[in-house]
Amino acid sequence: MKLILRYGLFFVLFFFGFFLVFRQCCAEIIKYRDQDGTIRFAADASRIPEGATIIKVFGTKDDDTGGGTEKKSEEQTTTEPLLQQQPSLQDEIIINVLQDLVRVYHATHTYSLQDFYVCADMAMDLWNMVETKGINARIGVGNVHESQATWRDFNHAWVVAEYSPGKWLALEATRGSIVRGNDNTNYYHGYFFDTPRELKEYVDRTRQFYELSRKAKKLYEEMKKVEEDYERELRKNNLMVDECNRKYPDQRLSRSRYNEYRRSQEQIAQQATVVKELKGQHTQLMELIEDVLEERRAFEGTIDLAAEKLPVS
Repeated sequence: MKLILRYGLFFVLFFFGFFLVFRQCCAEIIKYRDQDGTIRFAADASRIPEGATIIKVFGTKDDDTGGGTEKKSEEQTTTEPLLQQQPSLQDEIIINVLQDLVRVYHATHTYSLQDFYVCADMAMDLWNMVETKGINARIGVGNVHESQATWRDFNHAWVVAEYSPGKWLALEATRGSIVRGNDNTNYYHGYFFDTPRELKEYVDRTRQFYELSRKAKKLYEEMKKVEEDYERELRKNNLMVDECNRKYPDQRLSRSRYNEYRRSQEQIAQQATVVKELKGQHTQLMELIEDVLEERRAFEGTIDLAAEKLPVS
């Protein structure tokens, strides 16, 4: 009888201890979405795979009337991001995810042209990949080689990802690497756009600005040529007038000389018409150039933005 009581007490204590351990272990159930988009659950945060997105955390609470436990519903639960629960660990996980993303992107894309518009397209692609992982991202535009560069010197685009609130990390798509602040602070200074659409609008404006610049330059070169032609034809016209005045100094001319004089006057009139047309072309080109420059100034006001400095990681 004593043996039965002894073993009975042992089993009671064993199952009571097991219940306490089980209750403690199940005090928190984590709902997450893995990289394939599948919804899963885990009782231990360490078992959540890298790259997964935390959706909800479900817990247990003591019943005020019976001392038991009940599961919280999703509507009753307000989950703090894993970022706040384990900041250093989560930062490291997200940085590793970002590093893998930029490496994979670089390995599957070819960058062979040193052109701002090419790297802007690559930056927009990488931005989409980062945002798909649930990580806030922006697209940077600037000059990573010149710390005092203005917008006219901006020639590169990249991605910055917010791996922790207020903490940013630069991603270089053309090299497939992350760039920390102690590597190059220029990646954290420039213009930063929240979406590819904003960048595209800015890129379109810069294209139009430079197209207007090329148009103004072409018109200016054409105007300079017209100026040269005008000066040449005007000199020719003046020489013809001087020659006519020298050959026919008075009105008393023979019939043959008079006919020569009339032909000379007709040639002078034709030459004067050429000079007048060239002068008109020059005036027209000057007005066109001014119109183009005015339009270009309007675009410049939408391009010359206030540069931003992000906290250096």
